[in-house]
Amino acid sequence: MNIPMKNPHSEKSRPREIAILNQAFQSFNEATEQLQRSYDVLNEALETNKNYLHNIMESLPTGVIVVDQKNAINTFNKTAGAITGLDPKTCLNKPLREVFSTDFFEKIVGRTTKEKQ
Repeated sequence: MNIPMKNPHSEKSRPREIAILNQAFQSFNEATEQLQRSYDVLNEALETNKNYLHNIMESLPTGVIVVDQKNAINTFNKTAGAITGLDPKTCLNKPLREVFSTDFFEKIVGRTTKEKQ
């Protein structure tokens, strides 16, 4: 025997509950859209700053090679490429020891010292 259960919500309160849910979803969607717009603006600013710094690094008359904590090359400007004779793009994200041998730096320092004398 099935006993019908009473609905805890009256039929009269359903339209109000639906309206509240609709309002909550609309507010959620508006907040999500605002977050997306903010994210897009921040992403664009980040990209602008990256390009600005890249242009500065590429215009330096000094060779710049930067490695991360794992000794992977993450910056290698064109002047560093001219000094080392290496293509900067092929050196990026590679371990420093894979790109340069230990005696390579000694040769560079020796060559630079001779040129200054």
